[in-house]
Amino acid sequence: LETVYPFIFLDCMFFKVSVNGAVDTRAIYNILGVDIAGKKDVLGLYSSENQRAKFWLGVLTDMKKRG
Repeated sequence: LETVYPFIFLDCMFFKVSVNGAVDTRAIYNILGVDIAGKKDVLGLYSSENQRAKFWLGVLTDMKKRG
């Protein structure tokens, strides 16, 4: 991974998953970094039951801790 990414994309996609034999909808948060040469790196993937601002704050706090 690079030390600097001039562009970072945050996105959320919803998937139906099987949880304990029942189908449930889960949010998959993905963070994509693009370096100066245009190379893309997946910086993180996170799962949640829904898309809320509080969860995004936790994701960004985790990214900051990881450097």
